[in-house]
Amino acid sequence: MDKERDGLIRHFLLENNIGAIIFWRPEELVMATGYYPLWGLSFCLYPDYGEPIVYVPALEPKDQLPNGFLIKEFEWGKLNVVNPWAGLYQMVQQDLCTLNPNKLPITFQKTASQSSLSQIAAEEPALPLDLIENLIQISEGGFKNYDNEIVELFVIKTVLEIERIKLANKIAVTGLECFYRNIRVGLTEVELSSLVESKIQSQTGNSGVRYAKAWAFVMSGINSIFGGTFGRNSGRRLENGDIVLLELAVCVNGYWSDLTRVGTIGDICEEKQHIFSVVKSAYNLALGLVKSGSNAGEIDRKVREYITHNGFGEYYQHALGHHVGFRYHDYGQSLRPNSELILKEGMVITIEPGIYVPEIEVGVSMEDNVLVKKNGYEILSRHPIDLY
Repeated sequence: MDKERDGLIRHFLLENNIGAIIFWRPEELVMATGYYPLWGLSFCLYPDYGEPIVYVPALEPKDQLPNGFLIKEFEWGKLNVVNPWAGLYQMVQQDLCTLNPNKLPITFQKTASQSSLSQIAAEEPALPLDLIENLIQISEGGFKNYDNEIVELFVIKTVLEIERIKLANKIAVTGLECFYRNIRVGLTEVELSSLVESKIQSQTGNSGVRYAKAWAFVMSGINSIFGGTFGRNSGRRLENGDIVLLELAVCVNGYWSDLTRVGTIGDICEEKQHIFSVVKSAYNLALGLVKSGSNAGEIDRKVREYITHNGFGEYYQHALGHHVGFRYHDYGQSLRPNSELILKEGMVITIEPGIYVPEIEVGVSMEDNVLVKKNGYEILSRHPIDLY
């Protein structure tokens, strides 16, 4: 158990006079317990006092369950069990009677409709359609909605969580190295993507890595202009003079890294080199403004003004960054125009300015994961930003 995280959750419960909080989305379980579910059907009952309980389906692997928590199994996955969810609700209700004797209300994140992936996302079973309705009725003390306050639990990372996000970034860097090593004329975007993803996944089993998965989006030439809009691969073959953009999502043991780099094929024109220089200077400008107490909207404004001053304002059309770590895009306000987010020590954010110019078929972005510190920052994704 992460004692620092435990303290943050208990403080939230006591401050809001809540008897317990229920977590079940993969990113919630990773945040609350450090446990990354395989099936995506596990639940955690976290009380204001007493031992938290993790309920796991019968088919969940036992070798990855979290330490420091009471583990209880429910019957999902067993043959001839018609409704395993009824058994789960009954277990949680009974445990609440013991852990919440004062019948305080419970809470959970009610309105989030999308969640991070489980390990077995391709085969992830559906949750019951009436899940929310049943959980709301499970406590004698009733339910209170604290969605906005629960989001705040995600935005500050503990010392242990930062180390785990650093590991995700370390593994992601092996993918960046593979990307630059294999850029060549004639290779398709999807072939290069496959090499990067394979390299990262092959790290499973090394240095504490139980699970490593990557989503590498390679966009070259004209396709690179979409780098600020979406990530995808195509069968386009890399050509001389191309800018090649890599958008790389990596999940390691349930913790996420989000990186972007650009490479080149052969010699590129002076205009493309100039765009790269402007984006790199914007990136360095943003980094220099990151510290506890800084206003995210103000950082975004200064970077946007710099890019506009250099003649590319209309070609920079996305936010400067976002929270990252428990999800590819974590909960919480992003670094964007008019953001009211005040950076705090322990936040992990991305810095990712970009310029995308259709007229010359070039998209340039660079992105790193950055830990906010009291008087500055620490880059968690240690890899050079340069053209190769």
